[in-house]
Amino acid sequence: MRQITTQLYCYCRANYADAMEVQAIYYENSLYIAINVINAARLIADELKNGQAMKEALTSAYSRGNDSKQEISKRHAHKIRTRVYNTSFDFRNERANKIKVLLNSNLLKFKLLNISSLNSNLSSFKDKSNTIYVITNRLQAPISHAEEDLMDVLEAIYHSNGSLHENPLIYGKRRPCFCCYGRLDSLRDENGLYVDFNPNPGLFFEAAFYSQSTAASTETLCRLSTVTIYESADEAGYNTLSDSGDERRNLRYVPS
Repeated sequence: MRQITTQLYCYCRANYADAMEVQAIYYENSLYIAINVINAARLIADELKNGQAMKEALTSAYSRGNDSKQEISKRHAHKIRTRVYNTSFDFRNERANKIKVLLNSNLLKFKLLNISSLNSNLSSFKDKSNTIYVITNRLQAPISHAEEDLMDVLEAIYHSNGSLHENPLIYGKRRPCFCCYGRLDSLRDENGLYVDFNPNPGLFFEAAFYSQSTAASTETLCRLSTVTIYESADEAGYNTLSDSGDERRNLRYVPS
């Protein structure tokens, strides 16, 4: 998932659309893609309309950025080409193999997803399998993070169906910021946490905090003094392409 979302981010930058962050949910044999900047989401929705276009975007090595960024894109493109699009490769991981089958499926469908009216229309939200959804209209404020959009979708599916049939997987180019982590970590029912995600939160951003609902921001505050914050050792800021080198930090607050 990290390689896929990073490559989509690189695709946007190569086409002069600054995505800032790309995140995705895998649930019930479908992918839901969310991007911080809606214009970049619309680029993906407009241009990557079929499996072949998506494959080309994911397996291209992008040259925009410094040497480190180019090397990361080259490495991710190679992994996706030789693993995801290699029918004989076995990830030895059930979820990864399911994502691979989805991306190679001849039945794969691509849909734009407008979530701006989810609150008033929860009962009509029906998720469909073999589909890549790209969120092009969001429910919350324009400055909301991609994970917030995905959690809006996830909660809509949960409320519409009364339960989830499996734990959704949420991963992206970078680990969730602390505010998104707070809301993700609160997605629990009587059986405990019902979503899988990177448990090492990133920095706390003031703008992200104030864009959250009261319930979500309360969950964030509850964790702020007790949970360790991480930042990529590669480079500070959203433009980092990889969180593979963790650096433990004592930072608690980053003004936006």
